[in-house]
Amino acid sequence: MERLLTTLATYIKEQFDQQGLAILPSIYSSTACDYICGHLTDIAQVGPGTRRLLVFEWCRRLAKSLKSYPSISPLLGPAPVINQCTYFEKSPDQNWLVALHQDVSIAVQPNTVATQLGISQKEGLSFVQPPVEILEQLVALRVHLDDCTPNNGPLKVVPGSHQQGRLTDPIDCKTAGPLR
Repeated sequence: MERLLTTLATYIKEQFDQQGLAILPSIYSSTACDYICGHLTDIAQVGPGTRRLLVFEWCRRLAKSLKSYPSISPLLGPAPVINQCTYFEKSPDQNWLVALHQDVSIAVQPNTVATQLGISQKEGLSFVQPPVEILEQLVALRVHLDDCTPNNGPLKVVPGSHQQGRLTDPIDCKTAGPLR
């Protein structure tokens, strides 16, 4: 069994390095998803989401627990740091379209270096666009609490686009290959 898990982890890491994404179904049980949803109903939000979930202890524990999953930990590097936890609730009544883009902003504590990079504010948090060398070290984890398929999922990813550095032109979907 351990050999199978090692082989699976190796496959996931190779896919992640090559494609820039890995889909890991059923990280959390339905009971754990219900627990998370129970906390989310208590969050006062304006609009379809919030970037401020790390103010809650339950969210910090959840984020830290992800680092221990055998299929996730090899993707994170030796000393992962939790930077931000965002919650989006998309539904047929509350949805929005976002053009294909790269996420290039990170949450930071305001300081001299951050000021030099140019700080923007979102929900009272400070964000900067760091150099590519920093962006190349980042990994975004998404946890979907309900069923997501290629037909109803809220995210499209351009496989391999992470290897192109910071893109200044819009992503050309025709040359980028299939969206995931």
